[in-house]
Amino acid sequence: MKKLLTIIFFISCLPLMQAQTTIPISNGDMENTAPMSKGPNDRWQITGFFVDDNTADVFQPALSGLAPGEGVGGSQAFKITTANTSGKSSYPTLLMDDINISSYGEGTYTLRFDAKSQNEPGGRPFWLTVYAYDGDNNIVKSSIEAMDDGGVQSWGMMHTSFAEQSVTIKVVKNDVVKLRFVVQHGAEDNTYWFDNFILNHEASEPPKDVKLFILSGQSNAGGAGNAFLLPQEYRQIDDEVLMFERGAWRPMGPRNRATEKFSITEATFGAELAFASEMKKRYPNHIIAIAKVAISGGTSIVAWDKDYLRADWLDDLREVNNEEKASLLLYDRLIADSRNGIELLKKRAEVKDVEVCGMLWLQTERDGRKLETVHKYEPRLKALMKNIREDLGLPELPFLIMDAHISRPNKVVQQAMLEKVAKEDGRVKIIKCDDLATYEGIHFNTEGMLGLGKRFAAAYINLEPLKPNRK
Repeated sequence: MKKLLTIIFFISCLPLMQAQTTIPISNGDMENTAPMSKGPNDRWQITGFFVDDNTADVFQPALSGLAPGEGVGGSQAFKITTANTSGKSSYPTLLMDDINISSYGEGTYTLRFDAKSQNEPGGRPFWLTVYAYDGDNNIVKSSIEAMDDGGVQSWGMMHTSFAEQSVTIKVVKNDVVKLRFVVQHGAEDNTYWFDNFILNHEASEPPKDVKLFILSGQSNAGGAGNAFLLPQEYRQIDDEVLMFERGAWRPMGPRNRATEKFSITEATFGAELAFASEMKKRYPNHIIAIAKVAISGGTSIVAWDKDYLRADWLDDLREVNNEEKASLLLYDRLIADSRNGIELLKKRAEVKDVEVCGMLWLQTERDGRKLETVHKYEPRLKALMKNIREDLGLPELPFLIMDAHISRPNKVVQQAMLEKVAKEDGRVKIIKCDDLATYEGIHFNTEGMLGLGKRFAAAYINLEPLKPNRK
């Protein structure tokens, strides 16, 4: 007799221990000897399982049923024969009795079973589906995520020996009370033997709070660090460090370049990489998230003006030779993408609460060309900070601002102006960077970009303690 219940604990030195539990399945070992018979709704059934056949004459009950001695290792199996098939796997289907998971909750569920065929399958023989139900017996599609569409199957030698098949889902909401697993197997005429149905559950870690930082600005905000030259410590970033770009969250890491620049033909990174790594060290029990939004190379702060409908806005763009940036509507993009990133974070199963911790602003280069635009930068920067805080509903949002670093006659004036802004606003920090390595005096290279990210992190830590900006 096969074991019905096994509980395996994976013991590790991690702070949070994870357990994998095998959930009991009625007659999962196929050893019950009650013969196949007609059940409710005129369906053929055995203990714990039933066959749904919406296509006449495909399921062959006379050639199906319990098969003693024909299972794994000479045990008992359930045999199903199909005929008159049409090439579609929908029917017949082998269904398990609904499995109550209310005491297990969220996490990953994997059903495994062994299958053998009489004839070599001409292709994928099964399609594995899972349905989730709430306490009112309603299907709740949004409460589960399919991890492998249709299941993971092995059939190359299935006609000679039993092969393991599996399907995995992730339950992401606690409203799921029961699961129904379905094996569609009507793609071709054949005989199948099923045995050893096992359902494993791996609990999800408790959801964690997120510390989110928004990053925007010019080309140095995008970053030109060479991923090929990354030190080993940055090649494998913690999987609880995320980056938002192009409308989606993904694991933190370099991104592919669209065009070659600075002899980089593959992947690049920005200040977010070292910054997020330092933040994860500082807050090891939090998820760290960086939203890179509204980034545009060679662009004046004028292009991020909220009031772009004012009559003289285009004139201000012309003053900095940025007329071509008018159509970007960078302020609208910054706010919309930030909000979208926040909402998408909230929907993730591993997220408990989102705290918007700060804004990283890397943009001083373009406006430092002329003394006139340097003088205009202060009111424009103050307006930008005010508008972002208001429109995101974060009146206490800290701003971490990259200092002027390009060797120009106006650099000292620009640096003094930025320090004045920081002195007047206790939630602003200016990040000195004119001693960091660049390619050509403007764009930070690999070493410089890593240094810049670390300095941003140190500046934020220096702002603590801070009142949380919850969203």
